[in-house]
Amino acid sequence: GSDDNWYNRSNRFHSIRAGVNIPLFTKARNDIQVLGLEHQANEQSYLIQELVMKQRIKQLENQIEQEQLLINYYQTKMLKPSVIFERIADQFEHGELNYIEFVTLVNQNIDQQNKFLQILRDYNSAVILYNYYKVN
Repeated sequence: GSDDNWYNRSNRFHSIRAGVNIPLFTKARNDIQVLGLEHQANEQSYLIQELVMKQRIKQLENQIEQEQLLINYYQTKMLKPSVIFERIADQFEHGELNYIEFVTLVNQNIDQQNKFLQILRDYNSAVILYNYYKVN
């Protein structure tokens, strides 16, 4: 050795150095990384939902505009169902229409009323949804 003494196998080493690595902060560091990833995922999900909601609002605006045009058309260009029915009844009474024609025209008049009411219902539903999305 360095002190010019010869040591055999049994008394060659006088001390032993041993070390143990205990990870004290590894779990906390991993938890912080996981929370960071969860935050990023939540932020992406929020942005996607916000985009979907904006697109839905735009669709509702377009639907409301088109339904409003149809409602205006029915209210301004088309005769009122009561006026149409009165004319049909008058023509039937004067013999200008037979019974089959009368029933057919009355059914067409009722179909027109139903179409208008359906458009009105769709318009109201779109307005309700639009207001719901705008508030929330």
